[in-house]
Amino acid sequence: MKELQKLGGARVILATAPDSKAISSMTDGLSPNGKLLVVAAPGQPLDINPLTLIMGRRSVQGWPSGLPGFGRYGTLLGADRCAPDDRAVPAGESGGRL
Repeated sequence: MKELQKLGGARVILATAPDSKAISSMTDGLSPNGKLLVVAAPGQPLDINPLTLIMGRRSVQGWPSGLPGFGRYGTLLGADRCAPDDRAVPAGESGGRL
């Protein structure tokens, strides 16, 4: 997280792994006004220092994902026709997509 802070921190971190220790540590990588978006449900409570949130004006938000019946909405919205573009591209050729 120190390296991320050297770059100014992240505006948004998407926590997808259901590991409360890993999710809790991510608040240190947020920029001022940054948001930690939690879409995974760990079995243990998060251990986050409130001062980290308050002094950095950071926030943690939960968002449901993978719920029963969610797939039909993805199909309706065309998500079933989307595919990730995960090719390795040199930074100079990214066209600003990084």
